[in-house]
Amino acid sequence: ADIVFTCAADGIGDQDDMCIWLHPVDPSQSLIITADKDVRKLFVYNLAGEAIATHNLPHKPGNIDLIYNFPLNGENVDIVGFNTRSVNNARFGFFKIDKETLELDSIGYPHTTNWSNELYGFALYHSPNNNSFYAFGSDQSSLIQQYEFIDDGAGGIALEHKRTWQNGSSSNPTEGMVADQETGLLYAANENQGIFVYQADEDQSTEHIRMMGLSTGTLDDDVEGVTIY
Repeated sequence: ADIVFTCAADGIGDQDDMCIWLHPVDPSQSLIITADKDVRKLFVYNLAGEAIATHNLPHKPGNIDLIYNFPLNGENVDIVGFNTRSVNNARFGFFKIDKETLELDSIGYPHTTNWSNELYGFALYHSPNNNSFYAFGSDQSSLIQQYEFIDDGAGGIALEHKRTWQNGSSSNPTEGMVADQETGLLYAANENQGIFVYQADEDQSTEHIRMMGLSTGTLDDDVEGVTIY
């Protein structure tokens, strides 16, 4: 039978961005983690829809994503990341997930380079080709920047800028993005044009290899959240 539940912790405001962490051994211990930009919090739920943790954030969060087995301080850890919605003080936020206690611990808010518009979208990517880990950000003008994230040697995350390019028209925002870690592709949704598909590795062209547009009748504006299952 289908299982239906509601994630509604006390104090929620606008938790419209979420990710699902799969427990490596016991699927019933998996988590749903939401980013709430109105109240500047992360909410963590179990699979019964019960809030098991709340994390106050120093910055307004945007989109949220996660990645598995990132090498940090001598061990492989699972990482939750998100963008903070800003222009000149733009950051990515990172938490690690304790697989035993199911607790989240902050591992930093490294600065990105500056943006000309609000940092709006976010996605994580582990390359099947070079084994590097990346974070993508996008802004209200559909500019995309790609960063490799690495162990900073002090238990946190450092960013290295790799690529910058324009995702369709600059008059429309890009929020929804997702990277396919099997095929090495990035899907980025320009809200009023459609979904552009790119090679996700840093040494590849920034020209899109495919575009699923509104003109086909398959999509209606605005095109926002994108995920892979």
